[in-house]
Amino acid sequence: MALTTEILQGLPLPDGATLLYSNEFERLAKTGIGTHFGVRGLYGCNADYAWVVEQHRELLRSTGWIEYAPIDTDNPLFCNFDHEGVRLSLVRLGDLEDGTLSITDSLLSEYEATHRTLYVVTVVHFPFDDIGCGQTP
Repeated sequence: MALTTEILQGLPLPDGATLLYSNEFERLAKTGIGTHFGVRGLYGCNADYAWVVEQHRELLRSTGWIEYAPIDTDNPLFCNFDHEGVRLSLVRLGDLEDGTLSITDSLLSEYEATHRTLYVVTVVHFPFDDIGCGQTP
């Protein structure tokens, strides 16, 4: 998980965006294939979410990340040839599908009161899968 945490901490951020909270997670598969480790970071910003996404796209592209499988333009997926098996996603907090953020309601309420936009960046590493950049896991 050190790799995903290192990547999250090294990401360029749009002006005004702040990392508020992060937590690591793991999903273990019996055969290893499908096993992945990751970290989620909750960010706050006082700009509109659409602006945040566009700024992240530009910043990530400038540092070697490429967008792949652009199914949902509001919640983009990225990979980087320098980090095999690693995926990065950007999701508006309200669109997050599972509970792996593990944040208390009171802390979340505090962040909602002080930031116009809350969003989550997830960095996931599939160490046992032969996934290159641009391939769907």
